[in-house]
Amino acid sequence: MNMQPIIRQLGDGDFERMLAGCNQRERFYLRLCRADHSFEYHIDLPGPDGVAEPENMASWLATDERFS
Repeated sequence: MNMQPIIRQLGDGDFERMLAGCNQRERFYLRLCRADHSFEYHIDLPGPDGVAEPENMASWLATDERFS
């Protein structure tokens, strides 16, 4: 899922609130995505076809392996 169109639509206040809930690596890429309009920030959602299963979501959010 490409987050770039969503990130570009956020106001400054909403963007800063979103960054507050992210780790340092996520903040770097989100800021890069917002500054460089040609950069695409994709996230992979857990589960088949990107459909998250609630019991897997907490462990998926707690790991950084999706950034490697």
